[in-house]
Amino acid sequence: MGRSEIAEVTREDFTKVLWLPDHLKEVDNQVKLGIANKCSEHERQELSIFCQTCAVRICAHCLLSVFHGKHVDHGYCSSEDAYAKTVNELREHINNVRHAVEKGQEEVKKNNYSNDRHRHVLSVFLKLNSGMPEPIEYTYAIELVRYSGNASNYTVQGTGQFQPGWKNGWKSFYSVEDLASKGFLCPNEDKIKFIFKLRPTTIFEYRKVLEWHLNQMEDKRKHDEHAIARLEQEKKCLERTASEQRSKIEKIERRESELKESLASQRKDREIIAGQSCELKAVKRENESLKRKLSNIAAAQKRHRPEDRRDEAQRYKKAHD
Repeated sequence: MGRSEIAEVTREDFTKVLWLPDHLKEVDNQVKLGIANKCSEHERQELSIFCQTCAVRICAHCLLSVFHGKHVDHGYCSSEDAYAKTVNELREHINNVRHAVEKGQEEVKKNNYSNDRHRHVLSVFLKLNSGMPEPIEYTYAIELVRYSGNASNYTVQGTGQFQPGWKNGWKSFYSVEDLASKGFLCPNEDKIKFIFKLRPTTIFEYRKVLEWHLNQMEDKRKHDEHAIARLEQEKKCLERTASEQRSKIEKIERRESELKESLASQRKDREIIAGQSCELKAVKRENESLKRKLSNIAAAQKRHRPEDRRDEAQRYKKAHD
């Protein structure tokens, strides 16, 4: 079941079909009457020869240089043979055109007749999304998987040209009403499954496709190499930046270490100062204690002087007298 083709018939072909029979009759009458059978270059000479080079009728003098003929060394044959050949070619062309017209009319009738029938059939097409820019002829097969039954899958094969964006297939692939009864419809999931196969028709087409894929892979390789080179440059820049950052971090760490050492030294100094302050306070307390002791000693010494003892004895006597 392949894709049908409608023959193309131009307006010129229809025109030829209409006027050629009448024209042939007119030519026959002119030949019979001898009206169009005289040479315009050499009077009274019959046009009995056909120049194949110029595709015109000529006389015998036109082939001779002595008569100043314009068709010397040209290919020629008799007018009767040329006439018969031309008539046969024209009749064959007329028959081909009529056959093409009839075939086109039949195809139009078939398409008009099958419009209603195609409403209930499954249409399947293959479309080439990417590939060679020039058309390549492929042999393709579409297989409709059968889920139940002993019969094999339903497979249809075809041949057609593919180009990116082109599609080939079948408008009437399988009847929708027969999918379930023939076992092609999955009963559990309500789906159908296809298997597609596609390959170039000849080894030459296959070689073209392989060469195109190789060129695509080569272009991709070059693109990847450029991308890798760009990434390498970015990596080097990042490594330089990282090295600079590491240097800055090391400087900051050294500065931090110096600050820590300075803080530790300051803490030690503060501890020393605090210890000395405590010692100073203790010395001050000892000095005050010594001062108090000295004052007490001085007071005691003052009480035990001889003058004081005499005065005290006199006061005692007076008190007892």
